[in-house]
Amino acid sequence: MDNNLNEIIETKETFNILHVLDEFFTSAFELAQSSYDAVINSAFFENSVEVIRTIDDSAEGLSKIYKGIKAVS
Repeated sequence: MDNNLNEIIETKETFNILHVLDEFFTSAFELAQSSYDAVINSAFFENSVEVIRTIDDSAEGLSKIYKGIKAVS
């Protein structure tokens, strides 16, 4: 670690660590945003939402049937 620091000082390279971190987090955020957009706009996501809605509706119907059978018994 000291060698790297000495190299930077000896070659008189200067950089602003905050600028480097800003660029890193900005690019990471942009990548996350584009990934999110790709997932949301994909057909797989839309199909998954439809399947989950169908399962939810079926579970609600089964719950009503179960409550009816339980009340009768």
